Amino acid sequence: MENVWPDKVEYSISIPNKAVPFGSSIPIDITLVPLRKGLTVGKVVCNFQELHSLSSPDKGTTRNDTRHVLQQTFENCEIEMEGDEDLGRWRLQDRVELPKSLIRCVQDCEVEHIKIKHK
Repeated sequence: MENVWPDKVEYSISIPNKAVPFGSSIPIDITLVPLRKGLTVGKVVCNFQELHSLSSPDKGTTRNDTRHVLQQTFENCEIEMEGDEDLGRWRLQDRVELPKSLIRCVQDCEVEHIKIKHK
């Protein structure tokens, strides 16, 4: 995913695989390019959420819930500078550790009337 925070930074967030084994970790690669001088990175916070969608066709209703699974904070990002004229860039390459318990996080599924996804 790439985008621009106007007059602040360009950012790129990359996760190499869409599917990740349960209880493992997600490798992440985040690059931030400042669009003006004097900007610094204090920390990068990654949130992992579980989205539940339960439907009842008999009643014609759907219930959507979001469960906060984890939050991981990264500080002291590696700074890569490119030339004297360039504003440089910050790059974070690390892993987000997923829970190893089904109580804290369940797997993606899509069966009749139940859908569970993560973001």
